[in-house]
Amino acid sequence: MPDFDIDLEIYEDTEKWCPYFESIEDIRNPGTVKAIMRRNEYYQKLKYFQLRNSDEFVDIKNSPIDGLVEVKYKIQPPYRAIAYFRARKLFLLLLMKGSGSNGKINRFVKNNMQKIIRMIKDINGRY
Repeated sequence: MPDFDIDLEIYEDTEKWCPYFESIEDIRNPGTVKAIMRRNEYYQKLKYFQLRNSDEFVDIKNSPIDGLVEVKYKIQPPYRAIAYFRARKLFLLLLMKGSGSNGKINRFVKNNMQKIIRMIKDINGRY
């Protein structure tokens, strides 16, 4: 399989609902927001295999949805994004504060599964 560019997109539905940016707006430290956005800009420059081989991108274990990944922002305080690969795009769906360790990421996904399914159905319908 040939390597290819990835288009990073922050998910937004047709009614402009964007849970990722809702989480960004809740961050009080502007330096943290800048650090997250800088990481997103960096990820946009990577090729698919660079992205998949990075320790910052991990498939979410025990997820009933193929293509769901955890994006580890290596910043302080730590943040994690839930993302979905589709049609050579990486859609950033949700943002979570914390390291995701001790099963936190799986609980976060489980607690937000209905939102995630809604977003993925919307993405799959458009792409």
